[in-house]
Amino acid sequence: MVGAAEAKESGLVSEVVAPDQLLNRAVEVGELIAAQPPEAVARVKQMFARNATNSDISAVMAIENAANAEARHGPEHKEAVAAFMEKRPAKF
Repeated sequence: MVGAAEAKESGLVSEVVAPDQLLNRAVEVGELIAAQPPEAVARVKQMFARNATNSDISAVMAIENAANAEARHGPEHKEAVAAFMEKRPAKF
């Protein structure tokens, strides 16, 4: 077992919140994820599942680089760049 502070220090988790704030923070994070392009979220989930048991970091990086290159050619990327340049929320 690892405590919350140690888990954060070692990089196992990215954030630690008080127990009474956990649900609110989880909803916030869920909303951030839901605001992303569905195809991109699905691609990330697929990579997590595919790479979860792969101990070859070079292979994992190759898979992620290929997915990133593919994503840059999709309409979601074009919309994200356009929204950024136009200083508006993206519409996925």
